[in-house]
Amino acid sequence: EVDLVLEQGRDIYGIDVKKAASIQAKDGEGLKRLAAQAGKSFKGGVLLYCGNNALPLKTENCIAAPMTWLWQNDFL
Repeated sequence: EVDLVLEQGRDIYGIDVKKAASIQAKDGEGLKRLAAQAGKSFKGGVLLYCGNNALPLKTENCIAAPMTWLWQNDFL
């Protein structure tokens, strides 16, 4: 399960949200399944969580990123 699937033309992106302060390998499974189902249309995904660091996920073009990044002044 992925919380949000974005489609732009044929390109597909996934966004998943976890309320935990840390992530485990299993937390990226939804994005992995979406990537497998979408095939070449899958362009990437992000797992937003309550931690402090960006971390790579096993699925290509996917990362785990802190939710707070969405509201940082230098990001806006």
